[in-house]
Amino acid sequence: MFALAITPDASALAVVARSVGSGLAHAFVTTLGIIAGDFIFIFLAIYGLWSIQDLVPEGLVFVKYLGGAYLIWMGIGLWRSRPSVESSDQTAQTSWGGDFLVGLLITLGDPKAILFYMSFLPAFIDLTAISMHDAGLILLIAALALGAAKTGYAVLALKALSLLNDGGMQNTLNRFAGATMVGIGLYLAMKS
Repeated sequence: MFALAITPDASALAVVARSVGSGLAHAFVTTLGIIAGDFIFIFLAIYGLWSIQDLVPEGLVFVKYLGGAYLIWMGIGLWRSRPSVESSDQTAQTSWGGDFLVGLLITLGDPKAILFYMSFLPAFIDLTAISMHDAGLILLIAALALGAAKTGYAVLALKALSLLNDGGMQNTLNRFAGATMVGIGLYLAMKS
């Protein structure tokens, strides 16, 4: 799970963007949203609903489009933001709920997460013989692996930002992060 969690993907980019744009606390809340999305897939897999993967194209289309639209909106906001060099402590104002929602929607629309929990997890674990204790251990392992990987991305992004904390570089980073978020949003919305 940790190897999968450290693989760069849309969720890692979202955590990095939240960390750079709004600070470590907001990146952590985004990570909690990612973990919540993974918990949903774990519950679906464990309780015999892993066959929902056949319904994903129809059943999760709304979530995919909603997640894509939200990322595009965030990306445009980052693109249009103005750099601030007065203080390295200044961060963009975002809501905790919005940060959590970003993480949750990215995970629910992530083909890698869907594939892992609906296909690979049942190949490694006999889901018909799982006890409540086993389910709790799976959730704990997922939370620790995801939390460590995504928080690591957030911390590294802040360290890199502190090295590049000038107005021109901030503007470039905001535009890059904004374009990336728009690109991820479009990808999620257009991916079939």
